[in-house]
Amino acid sequence: MATLDAAMRALAAWDIRLYGDLEEMLVGRVFKVRQKSGRSLILKDVGQQSLERLVFECDVLGHLYAQGIPVAVPIKTREGRPLADFEGSRFTLTPCLLAEDAEEPGEWVERVPSYGETFACLHLALATYPNTVLAATTWSSDPFRETFDRYVPNLLRVLPAARAAKIAAIASAIEGGMRRALDGLPMQLIHRDLHDGNILCSGDRVVGIVDCDHFSLGTPMIDIAYFLHHTVKWIKEEDGTMVGNEGGKEWWFSWVPNLLRAYDEVRPLSKRARAALPYLMVWVIISFVDLFFKKNDFEEMRLYLNLLDFVYVYRSEIGRCAISFA
Repeated sequence: MATLDAAMRALAAWDIRLYGDLEEMLVGRVFKVRQKSGRSLILKDVGQQSLERLVFECDVLGHLYAQGIPVAVPIKTREGRPLADFEGSRFTLTPCLLAEDAEEPGEWVERVPSYGETFACLHLALATYPNTVLAATTWSSDPFRETFDRYVPNLLRVLPAARAAKIAAIASAIEGGMRRALDGLPMQLIHRDLHDGNILCSGDRVVGIVDCDHFSLGTPMIDIAYFLHHTVKWIKEEDGTMVGNEGGKEWWFSWVPNLLRAYDEVRPLSKRARAALPYLMVWVIISFVDLFFKKNDFEEMRLYLNLLDFVYVYRSEIGRCAISFA
């Protein structure tokens, strides 16, 4: 966590001319840097990430940028490094992808096709990154094994009896189908943290993908499941209406096919990949239930337990939506 003063001093590692004060966008972590030229940059405190990992991420970002994916490649310091070490933290400096004159994001349903198209282009570009070094530089996700060897056993030990029984029932009901759906799905490099907060839009078009620090190996449908699970959070479990003014679960099911259709038009989805969607959403959600329990964040844990109930109850509808969107 960096103070404004520390962030200002860390900037000395780059050859830039600051115009005005820094703007703290995320307390202690992310700062907007304005230059006299009018160009804005983003200074980020990435903590103590390893140099090897940061160099890998920078290389992947450069690969994506060269293929037209809207990502921000770290700017080299005066010493030619993709980061600066300062007072026990590491900082990166990247171009700001959202222009000062960008339009306000359009209505959600108007943005959905651009999300699908962008995710597909991202996966196509990531698939061409040289895979000879991936096993040594990043991790891989095994949703079935993680669900049944780690998350479910952990939660059965720590949750109250009634809630644990519900988890056990869900696990029993999906285990066979999940094993069949996920077995042998192709693996490649994926983003692993795609959600609406990490996607920048101007009007109804995606103009940037940020927070690209979870690149890892997995089936591409993981990114779609991750994105969709975040949007389920907008549905109130009690009455099925949205937190905002969008509508109920019917609204949610109305635009999901448009997302998948736009993706499929750029990067066709196999029937097996489509069938995996509800199971991958369960895996993403149950991993967060486990995480928030370990962090003693019981409010978020309860929210994710509600999301788990929703996806489990409507798993067949989600599956049909994924299979028949075309």
